[in-house]
Amino acid sequence: MREWLGYRTYRIAGDDLCRLMNVCLRYGLTLWGEREEGTVFSFRLPLYRTRFAEDIFRQENLPVTPGRIGGLAGALLPMCRRPGLLVGLVLAVWIWFSLMGRVWEVRIRSPIDVDEDSLLTALSECGLSEGIRTASV
Repeated sequence: MREWLGYRTYRIAGDDLCRLMNVCLRYGLTLWGEREEGTVFSFRLPLYRTRFAEDIFRQENLPVTPGRIGGLAGALLPMCRRPGLLVGLVLAVWIWFSLMGRVWEVRIRSPIDVDEDSLLTALSECGLSEGIRTASV
């Protein structure tokens, strides 16, 4: 779930790792996705806490390097630079949701001979016809 909401990856030298942990404990920052790459330690913070965390890192003089933004926010942020793509995506989702809740076809299948026209007429008098919203059925 954390990955869907968005996160930012940070890197810090291994020498400052103890100071980083102390600062995170003091201010209630939760790190996750930790990895050690030689003498460099990388970790992730939720995107909604990055501004707060970066202010604290600056205040405590921690040499933390911000990395890429990931998760759903990391996928949507580049779309903000392309407004046509974002408008198209929103429009497609809106059309899909608006057309999803409709009765598209009324078929009558019966093992006995039935007059389909009279049944369709009776169903339309009751309020069931093609193109009607399924919530009103």
